[in-house]
Amino acid sequence: RADGFIYIGKNKPSLSLQPCFKAALELKPLTLPKKRVVAFCGIGFPQKFYQSVKDMNFNLVAEENFPDHYVYKEQDLVRLEKLAQSHNAVLITTRKDCIKIDPSWQKRLHVLDMSVQFQDEEGLYRFILKKIPTLMERS
Repeated sequence: RADGFIYIGKNKPSLSLQPCFKAALELKPLTLPKKRVVAFCGIGFPQKFYQSVKDMNFNLVAEENFPDHYVYKEQDLVRLEKLAQSHNAVLITTRKDCIKIDPSWQKRLHVLDMSVQFQDEEGLYRFILKKIPTLMERS
């Protein structure tokens, strides 16, 4: 059950009864020491992340998928680092994944940051403010 939807991409969901708010992902500029990258992530739809890496004109030489919300172990990172070295590449991941990695490893990684830009930011803001009293009544 939802009071509204936010969708990212071109195709609006076929949910005509609920308010829908369109958003787009905006990739933050990233400069890497090499164009060759090994990308890894533990997110629900990893292909979107890998496509974003390609859209930034990096040469994606290997991908490693982990389960969503994965907690990285030392041996995972050692294996990934060796994989990147074997391809003469650098490691890149998402911000969501990086924060779950030990800080001693974080400085060896590169992070592809992105932000969400809403098409109708004011409309979404008004919608949320209008829903707050209703939510307070439910509790």
